[in-house]
Amino acid sequence: VQLFLLLLVGIYVANLIRAFMLHLVMKIFTDKGAYSDAFKIVTTVTFIPAVYALILIILGAIPEVGLGLVAIGVVLTVLISISILLRAIATVYKTDIVTAAIAMFIIMVSMMVCLRFGHISAKGSFKMMPGYKTMMQQAK
Repeated sequence: VQLFLLLLVGIYVANLIRAFMLHLVMKIFTDKGAYSDAFKIVTTVTFIPAVYALILIILGAIPEVGLGLVAIGVVLTVLISISILLRAIATVYKTDIVTAAIAMFIIMVSMMVCLRFGHISAKGSFKMMPGYKTMMQQAK
């Protein structure tokens, strides 16, 4: 139960951050829409793949063809989710789909850069841990 609650809180916080990033970028581009609209979009786009994942689990249990059906289903799920996301952004922020795609590209690149810097800093902090040299010598 504790892990399930932690997962729910984590998803909610991630949606809050994603909605903030979406709203910030779209405010720069269009100066329209509200944060609550961005949160609705992000929450909906998070929910849709979860529903498809439940269906894909059932399809994966089919002998001989299950893996192929799951692969096709994953591709369709990604395409459907992205198209819904882009259309929702374009509708709510009253812009075209190209601007929405550029905004999503900017958000994805910024997230990758943040993850990379986080990874680099985590590697550096691991080396400063007490006993790091001893662990590395034991590993050799």
